[in-house]
Amino acid sequence: MHPRNPFWRRLYSAASAVVYWLVLSTEAWAQQPVQEEGGGSASYVLPYFLVIFSVGLGMMVVLRSARRSERAKPKQYGE
Repeated sequence: MHPRNPFWRRLYSAASAVVYWLVLSTEAWAQQPVQEEGGGSASYVLPYFLVIFSVGLGMMVVLRSARRSERAKPKQYGE
């Protein structure tokens, strides 16, 4: 694994973001759930995380630069 490889750098960044998010959200997960009358409460943390992760992953795929070994040669007009 070469640290300058863009794939590993992006994977490391994504893994770091997930770890930081989990560390910061553990306090909220550790609290006792509040029981309300009239129905249960829905947890929206996981669905929001999945949507944000999917959008981010889609943007990484779409906006990724092309990996070309050589550039396109410019055209010569009116020699």
